[in-house]
Amino acid sequence: MEKLDGVLGEIRGMSRFLKERQVEQKIRLIWPTVAGQFAQELHVSYFRDGVLHVSSCNPVWKAEVAFISDHIFAYFGTIPTL
Repeated sequence: MEKLDGVLGEIRGMSRFLKERQVEQKIRLIWPTVAGQFAQELHVSYFRDGVLHVSSCNPVWKAEVAFISDHIFAYFGTIPTL
């Protein structure tokens, strides 16, 4: 028989995962507005542990993330704590 702490920990972990997935889905919906002209080249990979991971097939665009990150942070303000 599993201890209650272990079961509750799993439930909390799943809850965090589901919250992160919800945040990621919301980010994906508004990504074209947030990234503007860069949305064609930069794609949301995933959102985990409060970090938004963005990808691109082109290394030049990967470097461009550094230049627009301030704009992205300003748009989102703060990501809610999960």
